[in-house]
Parts: sequence; C-alpha cells; structure tokens
Amino acid sequence: MQNALMDDVTGFNQKTSTNDGEILINKALKDLEKRYSRHILDTLKLLLIFEEKERPNFLELSKIVLSEGLLK
Repeated sequence: MQNALMDDVTGFNQKTSTNDGEILINKALKDLEKRYSRHILDTLKLLLIFEEKERPNFLELSKIVLSEGLLK
C-alpha cells in the first residue's frame, strides 16, 4: 500500500528559488489528485495555510468535513 507522503516542505521562512514550501506543497497536492477527491485536497490546503490564524479551527474543520459526508 502506498502512503500519501509529502516531500520536505520547509522553506516558508527561507524562501529561495530552490527552497519554496508553497511550491513543494502544491506539487505534493498535485500528485495526490490521482488518489483523493477534490474535497479532501481542498481540506488539506486549508490545513497547510502558513498563517495559523487563517487556518480553520477544529469546529470549522469538523463542519467542512461533515458537510461533505466524509465520515459516513
């Protein structure tokens, strides 16, 4: 069974042309598109927002997940 692993995503604070966390995250999410639904990928993107205050909290996240019936 293949795991959904991402490459090292450091680089948000030390961004260079070869070390850019946002590019690495987008590349990993593109690879995951082959196996996961758009809703799961959109949820992952929300969890990977750099600014913590901009990420959904637990209650917001649970509403997002339950609204799509992912736990049914």
